[in-house]
Amino acid sequence: MAVAKVRNAYIDFFRGLALWWIFIDHIPGNWLSKITFSRFGVCDAFELFVLLAGFSASYAYVPVLRTQGWPAAAGKILRRCGTIYAANLALFAFLWVDVAILAGFAGGQSVSDRIGLDSLGTFSIGDIGLLLTFNYSAGLLDILPLYILLFLGFAAVLPLIGFPRTLLTLSVGLYAATRALDLHIPGMPLGGGAAQPFFFNPLAWQVLMVIGAVLATTPDMRPKPHLAWDIAAVIVLLTAFAVQVSTYLSRHGYFDAASPALVWMQSAVAVENAKIGLHPIRLVNILAWAWLAFRLAPGYEKWLAGPLARPLILCGRQSLPVFCAGAVLAPLGGVWLAEVPGPASQAACNLTGVFIMMSVAALAASRRARRRGLAPNPGADAAAPASTAAT
Repeated sequence: MAVAKVRNAYIDFFRGLALWWIFIDHIPGNWLSKITFSRFGVCDAFELFVLLAGFSASYAYVPVLRTQGWPAAAGKILRRCGTIYAANLALFAFLWVDVAILAGFAGGQSVSDRIGLDSLGTFSIGDIGLLLTFNYSAGLLDILPLYILLFLGFAAVLPLIGFPRTLLTLSVGLYAATRALDLHIPGMPLGGGAAQPFFFNPLAWQVLMVIGAVLATTPDMRPKPHLAWDIAAVIVLLTAFAVQVSTYLSRHGYFDAASPALVWMQSAVAVENAKIGLHPIRLVNILAWAWLAFRLAPGYEKWLAGPLARPLILCGRQSLPVFCAGAVLAPLGGVWLAEVPGPASQAACNLTGVFIMMSVAALAASRRARRRGLAPNPGADAAAPASTAAT
């Protein structure tokens, strides 16, 4: 079945929403993070972002595969990986400047520690090899390397997209083996010292991207709308929310989880390793959210075509620069809230950050339009789907 040649506005909208949530969640002391996506279950915006990457990658590269062949499609993916690699290096430079700025404030060190940027304060010329080979550990620098590996893997399995059941079976099998045998990909050993595994395990996270790609290219494999699926999705979401609440109560001494099953489910939230290896509960939770969004789509379809949705769609369409902007702004927002507490400061911090992210998206859209010889019109670009490269 032919893949749509245009980017789906639904994908860009939810990707933009995920970017805003990621930015909000990464600001230490941000009250707004208490009501973001991650608080209503055991997964967060990152699972949503990776799932959508599978959809957008299919829309961008499968048509090239079918019209020009695998070498051409793989070449486009490799060029995109190069862009993401360069963006990761640029992000490091900006975060290093962030750490230098934070050092001038009383609460700056605490913010650096909470985000995981404290190691940047001791970065030296001898660490360049570690940085270039993804062996350098620092907060906010572990997401784009995962994306590079996922896209490289997608390029390798792209010929299997014509055999979706085989591809999905292999992907789920690899995920299960990774969980059961604790498999991982070691970092590249060129940076000196022992190579460390990648922070997010690509052998586990690949299943989300493959699921998105298969659903995009093979609509026949999507579950048929049925009340039973709706009920199952709602049960999953309610269960995930209950697990989130019980984890909070357990952490604060109000509740003691005695059931092994509940302890296992709580580990999807309470144990850092759960996100690194994509805990099964997190996987099921994001798929339930995706099903709910799919089923409710007719109710908000017209709203997506309106002006209120355009900023989110625009941010989703320019996801790479917007993500980098949000990552750079988050530490600065954290020190802002530490130095100037209060509701007004909270509102100003979040609104300023979102405004800057939208401005970055508009500039990126205008630059892309100029490269293509089109009239720059970011608003129009966000209003309707357009054929672009996956990000």
